[in-house]
Order: sequence, then C-alpha cells, then structure tokens
Amino acid sequence: MAGLSQRIVDYIAELTPLYTFQFADGHDCALSLTDGTLYVIYAGRRIGS
Repeated sequence: MAGLSQRIVDYIAELTPLYTFQFADGHDCALSLTDGTLYVIYAGRRIGS
C-alpha cells in the first residue's frame, strides 16, 4: 500500500503551483517555489535611463 500512497502524494505535489504571490518593494511579484527567484515587474518606469 505504500506504493499507492506515494503515487497519490506525487500526483498531488504535481498539482501545486510553481509560483506564488509575493509583495516586495511596493510591487506585486511572483516567487518561484522551485528555486526562490523573485520576479518583479516595474511597469511604467525605465531603469538606467
């Protein structure tokens, strides 16, 4: 029965999202649950100009 239980857990784990919501530096961001990368979109603002 352990094999079936493991397959069920593996299936549920595949259903979880790869990203979650994060609020950082005053912006809505996407946080990767696989490697911790934080994606920030600065709309309407040019950086380095």
